Amino acid sequence: MTPSPKDDPNPRKYLERIGSQEYHLLEARLDVHEDVRLWTDNPRLLPHLAGRNPGDEDELAAMLKDTSGYSTLRNSIRDLGQLEPIYVWRANSRHPKYLVIEGATRVTVLRELWTKHEGQADRDRFRFAIAKVLPEEFGHKERAILLAQKHVRGTGVRNWGRYVQAKFIHDQVEGDPPILTLTEMAGHMGKSTSWASRLRDAYRFAKQWGLYACLDTSRESC
Repeated sequence: MTPSPKDDPNPRKYLERIGSQEYHLLEARLDVHEDVRLWTDNPRLLPHLAGRNPGDEDELAAMLKDTSGYSTLRNSIRDLGQLEPIYVWRANSRHPKYLVIEGATRVTVLRELWTKHEGQADRDRFRFAIAKVLPEEFGHKERAILLAQKHVRGTGVRNWGRYVQAKFIHDQVEGDPPILTLTEMAGHMGKSTSWASRLRDAYRFAKQWGLYACLDTSRESC
């Protein structure tokens, strides 16, 4: 297995603000087959899960390949390589693999390209992903903030669809216990509280009446 970034005497470090806190994130070069695992709670997969519990990573990967923009990203990585680091986390060094918190689609693309380039001289350029390693104490709240920043207000990654945004807001602010307040969530998304409230309420309505399709429109609410 690729050595832990802590074993690298001179790892690259990223100073990154996530929410109100700054983190020094170490960079790691991780084998996409041996060093990382996909996250079954990836919000991007919500429209595809429909209550199902994926049995293995192959099933998760198949779902990711069906998401909007997958082929465009695959072509970009094939031609230009991985442009944005993924984010990974593990509870401690005893865990054999890092969990991919952000960047599962990039990992899936790299795995696919590595398989398709069998026997070709440039195959190994798809074997490794550049990752930012989140600290062990990075909890559910910090994870929610990171995803909100990346997929609603961020650049360089694909924004979530309206359904994913709405369910994500609902689940984080009305879970048991809630992870964030509605105002906190809106702030991390770079949106107004009323915007977040409309999406939360739209998801409540859609959940009650089974009208999830209305959340995929460009309207502010259903």
